Amino acid sequence: MDILSVISAVARQLLGTVLFNFVFIILYILIIAFIKHKIDRQSEVRENATGAPGRTARAMIEEVILVSFITGFIASIAIVFIGISLDISVIPYLFIIMILLSIINPRFACFSYAGGLMALASAVLGIPGFSPSSLIALIAIAHLAESVLVFMFGAKNTIPVYIKHGDGIAGAFIIQRFWPLPLIFVVSGIQSVAGGGMESLIKAGWWPVFRSVSTTAGIITLGLGCVAAFVSYSDIAVSRLPEKKAREKSLLDLCYAAVLMAIAFFARNSQAISIVGALAAIILHEGISIFSRLRDNRHKPLFKAEKRGLKVFEVPESSHAWDMGIKRGDIILSVNDRDIQTAEGLAGVLNDFPTYLWVRIITLKGVEKLLEYRFYPEGVNNLGIISVPRQLEVTYNVDNFENFSIIKNLVARFKGNIR
Repeated sequence: MDILSVISAVARQLLGTVLFNFVFIILYILIIAFIKHKIDRQSEVRENATGAPGRTARAMIEEVILVSFITGFIASIAIVFIGISLDISVIPYLFIIMILLSIINPRFACFSYAGGLMALASAVLGIPGFSPSSLIALIAIAHLAESVLVFMFGAKNTIPVYIKHGDGIAGAFIIQRFWPLPLIFVVSGIQSVAGGGMESLIKAGWWPVFRSVSTTAGIITLGLGCVAAFVSYSDIAVSRLPEKKAREKSLLDLCYAAVLMAIAFFARNSQAISIVGALAAIILHEGISIFSRLRDNRHKPLFKAEKRGLKVFEVPESSHAWDMGIKRGDIILSVNDRDIQTAEGLAGVLNDFPTYLWVRIITLKGVEKLLEYRFYPEGVNNLGIISVPRQLEVTYNVDNFENFSIIKNLVARFKGNIR
């Protein structure tokens, strides 16, 4: 089969959907509005924590849309190439399930949970003309794309917060990323109309691996459709750098996608394996999240006050510390040959606006370095870093941020009004 035929068909369908499918456009705008709300909240918390404005919400939304469309286009080529098909009547139910799950908790607004529940219902009830294996395979492709996105962008725009840890305080990074992937797939069903390049695919010898009942009954019922697969990455980095945690999550997503794709292949003609695959889509996804948290909690926090020196927690990109090469996790031992133990001590050294600095640090790998910095003629009075405090300060309730529930919030307000 000519791969160019697939690329051409996917491109035409994606463009047609974006320009003329008003139902998809409205739903996609609603998803983007939800993501913007989350980004606005994250930006506010980050600015309060760092004291410096980060990237604008508009720039971050534009990046999300651009990256999502590019990734979705590439994933769609794989989806159409192997012939993952869905009945056209399934699409509205997927959106409804995702909306209901997002009301319970935004963390559940993920294609794994909505698709897994839909595949489970189909496998158990035996809905005619609907292939659970195709939906499981679609989840696998979506998370293969998520694996790439988490690897490339998962550690960007993290939020530094202080949390209580034992009797002391520690620094942690909240990670929340969202991507609405427009995925093109083969639509099967009596109401579907051949189009979106299907004629060229059929002429090129295309024949699906994951074919539903209606597909085998007659290829005239085939068409191309589009669904917005909402994938997200929510985590908290306590004992590891966000970059390392994102790489590990990316690897787990890759394994998750491979397992689901293998199950989907063998579930094409087996109701029992379809049920196993649907359950695996939900349980394994939740298991990855729980495993990541438990593993992080078993290790010593990376950002805790040291006996000697000042531990660097966050380094904004616009700061002097960033220009000097100071990084997260570095320990500042001295500045201009004056020992540093606290943020107040660091401020005292910089009160005179020195135009030349030499800063002795120890990196995360235990290597001692001497960094030099010249700033003429104004001088430097603030490195711009966020450090780990030695005394207990106001800490952030991470659970409230990460697991905000609309239902719980409404119940709490209702109880408050009654009192």
